[in-house]
Amino acid sequence: MSNLVELPARLDHQAARNLHAALKGAPAGDIRLDAGKVTFVGGLALQILLAAAARWRSAGHRFACEPRSPAFADDIIRLGADPAELHEDQEPCR
Repeated sequence: MSNLVELPARLDHQAARNLHAALKGAPAGDIRLDAGKVTFVGGLALQILLAAAARWRSAGHRFACEPRSPAFADDIIRLGADPAELHEDQEPCR
């Protein structure tokens, strides 16, 4: 079973807290984060996303952020990360 989490437009400090809580409470299994409406990603939110991706994958589950808005991808790069780290190479979760 896959889980879907729709990300808010701004992933600022407060949204990062909410994102952390949502991911912490997500049931086991594949997960897809819809970043299609994101207009801003802050450093703390990026750290949470990268840690979650590593955690999900180490547990043998798929983790994907898609669709992704151009602003989401641009901010990930601006913060020094590779957007591919938040993309699953396998078929996306449905």
